[in-house]
Amino acid sequence: MLNTYHVKLSKKADVFLVILWTFLAAFLSMSRLSFSEDGVRHIFYILHASAPPLGEPRWLFFPALLYAAIHSGMIVGWVQGQEDAVRVFQVLCFSSGVICMESLRRILNDLGFNRLSIASALLFAGSSFALIGQISDISEPPIPTALAFLGLAVGAHFARMHFYDRALAI
Repeated sequence: MLNTYHVKLSKKADVFLVILWTFLAAFLSMSRLSFSEDGVRHIFYILHASAPPLGEPRWLFFPALLYAAIHSGMIVGWVQGQEDAVRVFQVLCFSSGVICMESLRRILNDLGFNRLSIASALLFAGSSFALIGQISDISEPPIPTALAFLGLAVGAHFARMHFYDRALAI
């Protein structure tokens, strides 16, 4: 009985860990009260901008993305001021972290690692301050990081599919 339970748990350990991490990270993110200066400076400018601004060369479209998210919230009525805009920014950063964790899970799965190894890697990555600290704050790095992880996950998936297609053709 115990051995059967262990096998069932090990088949889903990575998925369970991503779900558990998401809830824990959401709690940490919602309980944060102080935010970095870098993120706060964007909020004030975007709240009062009449058109989507372009950013610095290192992340050209970030302010435009933030503008679209915040002004969409303003149109719907969810964003009334700076505090509500900070929450929208925080949701973007949190979502980016979830995308990173799920993309990492899929990359490792496509590379052929077993579920317990994937869960161990996710536990290590998810407990790092670099990920938890960035996604609970409001700053630029989580969003391009999520895009990079998503691109790697798609690439790993297509590479695996191409490999299996070629192996079956032989």
